Amino acid sequence: MLLSIVIPYHTETKVDVYSLMVSLNEQVGINFNDIEVLMCNDMEEEAPLDKENFTELTRVSPRIRHLKSPYRNNPGLSRQFGIDNCKGDYVFFCDADDSLYHVAVLRELIENINLSKSDM
Repeated sequence: MLLSIVIPYHTETKVDVYSLMVSLNEQVGINFNDIEVLMCNDMEEEAPLDKENFTELTRVSPRIRHLKSPYRNNPGLSRQFGIDNCKGDYVFFCDADDSLYHVAVLRELIENINLSKSDM
């Protein structure tokens, strides 16, 4: 596993994360087996996204894990919870209502990691 994408969320719905999931799906030049997506719920109760299946939206759907963060209403601590539970060598953060700005963002990120031999 090379890259973990951590996405904290609270009250967002499938409609709210649609742009992000589609932008992940449209990425080119990457091996989707090298990517995992951690959806970190920071609500006390079950959130609308907790049982969502994104199969029709993104090729990374088999690698999406839903996590229940013990930290309430705190996206920063939920990001840390995602880091603590990820399998990737590198971590990339997105908010649930974000989208990747072009189709080669992850390819360029992975290429730069590989070229620079970065350790952070």
